[in-house]
Amino acid sequence: MNKGHKVTIIFISHAASDNDLALLIKSTFEEKIPGIEAFCSSDPTDLPPGTKWPIEIQDKLKAADILLLLATSRGLNRPWVWFECGTFWFSPKKLIPLCIGKVRKASLPAPFSERMALNLDDPKDVDILIQAIEEHTSLKSKQLNVIEFANSIKMKDKEISEEILKEDEGWIGVVWKEHFLAYDGPYRRFDLIEDGVLEQSMKDTLTKGGFDYRFSQKDKITHYTEMGYHIVFLTDRKSWRQKLISGKQIFMAKPKEK
Repeated sequence: MNKGHKVTIIFISHAASDNDLALLIKSTFEEKIPGIEAFCSSDPTDLPPGTKWPIEIQDKLKAADILLLLATSRGLNRPWVWFECGTFWFSPKKLIPLCIGKVRKASLPAPFSERMALNLDDPKDVDILIQAIEEHTSLKSKQLNVIEFANSIKMKDKEISEEILKEDEGWIGVVWKEHFLAYDGPYRRFDLIEDGVLEQSMKDTLTKGGFDYRFSQKDKITHYTEMGYHIVFLTDRKSWRQKLISGKQIFMAKPKEK
């Protein structure tokens, strides 16, 4: 950047697993919109080793003029992403949700549905995004091939999704927050820790994921297992698992019949 010129900071809020998407957006916008500095926490040049990263991130949030939320299914499940967006929510600054992959602007969950969102893998919406940045910053962009950029976003999202599927191989169930609600999988080799308390959001997540659930007394587990129900284990898929209980009843589930 040339000294003496005001720099407009764009903060890219994203899940760690979406770092390649964030870096693609950062490099493209910094090249095509002179005067833009895109902050991306997964870029080592933005957060060098030894940086006190929570402080640096908060400073960049305060300095940023625009926040771009990478609204992937991965990003919307990350508490830190919600924290970053909350910093902008009640300010006059611009917050733009950018939907990618399975998450679409027409079905964005609340409260992000209250903001005008864009599908970043749609060339028309990419064009709208560039115009919005120009209007908000008074900067002029260079010509961007929006079709090529949208396709690059789509391909990168597909690569990330396929890599995550490889990591999840052998597991049946649904992601819940930072962990996994396992109907089945290689969890038996993990340590069984103290029972966990069932939360309503766990039941909701399983239902949305295509599972029926029920509660069982300990002496009825075999009966329900014969019906296709399994004990649901909450696990990190690395070292531990725990049963989920409601009162004295154990939480069980099975895939819905089609």
